[in-house]
Formats: sequence, structure tokens, C-alpha cells
Amino acid sequence: MSRDRLEYMREWRRKNREKIRQYKKEYYRNHRKLKPRIVLSPEEKKQRMNEYIRSWRAKNKEKLKAYRIKHLDLFQKRARQSYYNHRQVRLEYKRQKDQRNREIVLLYYSHGQMECACCGSTDKWSLSIDHIANNGKEERKQLKIGSGAPFYAWLIRHGFPEGYQVLCRNCNWGKRRFGKCPHQLKKA
Repeated sequence: MSRDRLEYMREWRRKNREKIRQYKKEYYRNHRKLKPRIVLSPEEKKQRMNEYIRSWRAKNKEKLKAYRIKHLDLFQKRARQSYYNHRQVRLEYKRQKDQRNREIVLLYYSHGQMECACCGSTDKWSLSIDHIANNGKEERKQLKIGSGAPFYAWLIRHGFPEGYQVLCRNCNWGKRRFGKCPHQLKKA
């Protein structure tokens, strides 16, 4: 466009400013959608967006799969980065989950009392699971599970099988060393 033309247009707009505004208002009135405006809370907006994304992903599984294969190195890099960035959060979550599992198992096998079956100790940090038949090491070796958190998770997964009791660490070690709890040896 030539310079003269630009200057002419600017001048015309300046002179007809009110006329242009009227034209825009009229155009808007005639062409706007007559749909009522819906005001959503942030939670509702988020929920609607999640529903839309879920439905889109369900319809476009092949597209997503192809994209993921094409950009596999990028996804792996992001996953590694996320793994290292959130390490402390994951460790804290695992620690809480293991603690919750331990308390569930101890409550179940002590019949809701959380106390030693022999001496009645209620210190929850000294309580542990005891194999009544004294075959804990062989059983864990056969089942290929460790002691502690993996064992508590195994007990929960398998519906709290019979053959276990709750003892304090003193009674448990005494039973392991002498064949009976020290409290029962004193009584005899």
C-alpha cells in the first residue's frame, strides 16, 4: 500500500470513529450467538476438561500410540527426569504406606488390641509378627519374600493367613533362642 493511501485511511478512521463503533456494535448484535453464557467454578471447568480429554483419548488410541512410538526417547527422558525430581515424595509415600500396612497387620493378628500375646507390651515400635511354628525363615525363603514391609504386604494380599501372632521383640528373640518366651520359662 502506498503511503498516501495509508494516511488517507488513518484520516478517514479518525473522522469516522463514531460511525465505525456503531457499525461494530450493530454487527455484533446481528452475528453473536444467542447461547446463554454458562459460568463454571474452577473445579467444574477442570472436571469438564478431564472428561473431554478422556473421551478424546478413548477415540484416538491409535494416534496416541503412534505419537508415543515416534517420540519414545522424549517420553523416556521425561519419565527419568520425573523419577529423579519426585524421589523424596515417592520415598515418603512408600514409608507411610509401609507403616500403614504394618499397623493393619499388627491390629489384625493381635485381635484389635495391638499388644504382645505373651507379656502384654503395648509399645507399637517393639511389636512384630511371629510365626507360631517357628518356620519364618524357611517360609519367606520358599515364598521368595523379604521380612518387614514386603512380608506385611504379602500377609494383607493373601487375606491374613493363620499361623502368626504378635509378640514384642524381647519375647520373639527369646522364643527364637530358647524355644520359648523368657516369660514362659520363668513360669515353668
